[in-house]
Amino acid sequence: MRIKQIAIAGMLLMPLLSLGIQPAGALNLQLFAGKWAASPEFCEGSVAALDAPVVIEAGRMTFYEWSCTVVDVKGIGLKRSVIATLDCDGEGQRWREKVVLGLDITEALMILRDDAVGFFGRRCRN
Repeated sequence: MRIKQIAIAGMLLMPLLSLGIQPAGALNLQLFAGKWAASPEFCEGSVAALDAPVVIEAGRMTFYEWSCTVVDVKGIGLKRSVIATLDCDGEGQRWREKVVLGLDITEALMILRDDAVGFFGRRCRN
């Protein structure tokens, strides 16, 4: 089910990345701040890489083996959704990428990377 949700969201939102839609007015990631995991039991952090929580805080996103500094955040015309430009480093490499972040009506977070890899999770309580 989760893979299907990511695939559908990707089909809908990935064209926005390639079009570079960037309405005026920079936003921030405050709405998305917190620790997010695909399942509540993954919130503890002692799990496999694919299940590790994502942490979003002021100007930073941290994944399992890499972290990113937020360079820019722009609205995409959808409520509770943004495109963030990230400078990332991990495993001896550095790169820049764009990701789409959005909250659905159930407050689940979706992150889509420009290579179509996605994350779908819920905010951890701890």
